[in-house]
Amino acid sequence: MSPGTVSRILWHFPGGPYPDEGTNKQKATRKPFADAYLALKGILQSRSLRLGDYTENHKSSFSPQPDGGNESCRVDKTIALERVCCVADIPIIHLPYHARRYGRIAIGFHRQSVINNNFNPVLYQLNRSKAADDSFHAANNLQMAIDLAIQQNHVDILEKLKQSKSRLMALLSLTKSFDDSEFSTIYTEREWRSTKPFQFSFDDLAMIVVPKHFEGIDYLSQFIVFAAEIEIPRRIPIVSWEDLVEH
Repeated sequence: MSPGTVSRILWHFPGGPYPDEGTNKQKATRKPFADAYLALKGILQSRSLRLGDYTENHKSSFSPQPDGGNESCRVDKTIALERVCCVADIPIIHLPYHARRYGRIAIGFHRQSVINNNFNPVLYQLNRSKAADDSFHAANNLQMAIDLAIQQNHVDILEKLKQSKSRLMALLSLTKSFDDSEFSTIYTEREWRSTKPFQFSFDDLAMIVVPKHFEGIDYLSQFIVFAAEIEIPRRIPIVSWEDLVEH
């Protein structure tokens, strides 16, 4: 039995905010509905979830001392992470809250398909936590070892160090850092990530959700025609947002 906090369907919302190039974060508002609808069609035509268009920053209020040191010595640091593609482990009953930021268009994937394609739940950690500090110390120590190996021309060691750093950065890309004002937003997304694009088949799809109407346009009817054109099997439910969560 499940307590209602784990979903058999993991969701991708193509209507999430565009990236803010100045901050390496998402903008505060979601993309226009028409853009989200075009993104939905593009994903299904290509049968691919691409990596995101920006590299997220992993942030911490970092202490130079391994033991945490004096609080007054802490400095803000960021590491640019690898690009990822994302889904969310959200039960249907909680989708309306998620839609405030990500819109009312969603592609649902079977949980096992997501697992089989190397997605993993993100590790949530507070910016000022010891876990965040340890991440930065590990990355800094590896970079210092790489610099030393370059100076001393240790070719074999250098290659191993570079491989280790690459694997560490991939791991950090599955980490979501946030501050304690974001528990009701970032923390509730229940995000899963992959550092590889998700090339899916229609068998991986559990459900597609589209609103009946938006600003007077019958998007659901349009989408049903589109789904037939690209031969989405009829066994895959195409459900209106209103019928799924607003009845």
